[in-house]
Amino acid sequence: MDRAMNFTEVVGRAVLTMGLLPLKDKQLEALQSFVSGKDTFVALPTSTGYGKSVIFAVLPLVFNYMLGKGGKLLLASKLNHAISGVTDCIVVVLTPLISLMIDQREKFSHKGIVVDFVGDAQRDEEVIQNVIGGKIQLLYISPKRLINSRIFHDMLHSDVYKENLKALVVDEAHCIKMWGDEFRRAYSEIGTLRSIIPRNVNLLALTATATQETLDVVTDRLSLKEPVVIGLQPDKDNIKYLVKPCPSVGDICSALADELVIERSNMPKTVLFCRTLKHCAKIYKTIRRKLGRNITDPAGLPNLLGVRVVDLFTAAPKPEMRELVLKEFCKADTSLRLMVASSAFGLGVDCPDISRIIHWGAPNTLEDLVQESGRAGRDGRLSQAILYHKIVREKVSKPVREYGKNQIVCRRTLLFKKFLFNEKKKGLIKACNCCDICEPLCVCSRCTDQDNNS
Repeated sequence: MDRAMNFTEVVGRAVLTMGLLPLKDKQLEALQSFVSGKDTFVALPTSTGYGKSVIFAVLPLVFNYMLGKGGKLLLASKLNHAISGVTDCIVVVLTPLISLMIDQREKFSHKGIVVDFVGDAQRDEEVIQNVIGGKIQLLYISPKRLINSRIFHDMLHSDVYKENLKALVVDEAHCIKMWGDEFRRAYSEIGTLRSIIPRNVNLLALTATATQETLDVVTDRLSLKEPVVIGLQPDKDNIKYLVKPCPSVGDICSALADELVIERSNMPKTVLFCRTLKHCAKIYKTIRRKLGRNITDPAGLPNLLGVRVVDLFTAAPKPEMRELVLKEFCKADTSLRLMVASSAFGLGVDCPDISRIIHWGAPNTLEDLVQESGRAGRDGRLSQAILYHKIVREKVSKPVREYGKNQIVCRRTLLFKKFLFNEKKKGLIKACNCCDICEPLCVCSRCTDQDNNS
């Protein structure tokens, strides 16, 4: 590193070049750990304002400046990069969904680095050649494609990658535990890449939430070497947790359709998570049928995105369509008040004003439950996470079953006790805003007045 520039100055210069806000303490802590040559595991809930993607997005420039390459390519573009003759530091990011890759490319494309992705939605052959030639500084790719595709697997053996690859990043690292055994087996094979990449290239694993068990699994399957663990607790003060008996599909759809008709744009922005694509489609179609001409706001307009009050978000449609639906839902003044969604809505989605999460049936793990619930309340307003509990599927873990059946212990305590960095918040949250178990015990002035008047 340039003797005139310490770590803080290097990061500051990278952040300034990219036009980003100054990094927060945990982001800086993660960066410092990683660039000092240590495998690093990061668990930072997006709701805390600690964006995970910024940590690895600045790495190409941070390494450039550390190695004396900074300043040669501050105004990066594909054309400038192709003719410059400069080989920059390369960061490879493994991420599970094409929609995440597209979103990240759009986010960082004009930030002073060359960023792109490889996936089914990538139609530009020139991009593929630039990737292989080491001309993409920040590369997003799925584990399956990197591991199973001969062309990209061999790419890691090339001289340009041996010389310039500086980081292998695993985003949404909890997927290694969720998917590694069966759904997306490539996630459990990421650790094999360590035998291919240069020995001095470290791994950076990031997730929003993690239990000790997840940390252990990720450490084992990625072959992390005494990783530095950095993070914050995932418990959000402004989410109230509730469990209710599961009504029939007809009843829940009628209730939501009635609320949409009555409240219109005043209905709390809501995400209803379903466990299967079949249930997503059934609930969405039922609500649409019950709404009739009220599917739009104002009622009776053509059923088009922009005036529609309910929509569907799963991994099935083309990425471009999902992006349009997501952008509409995240607008502050949108007519779209209810999203029926699969777990695909969870990864990488940052919609600030969601006020209510409905879990239609129990997710498989506590991490799934916390990840889905954490989509609410990112604007700091009081929100709800409601689990409609029913006869659970075989894949549902024992802790989630206990959470659903519990009628005695504070739900917040039960939900977060196994998470990293968990801190007890007893006394810091009003009981009426904590969960349905604590609410009857609340002695705040509002609840006391209500009791006196009843």
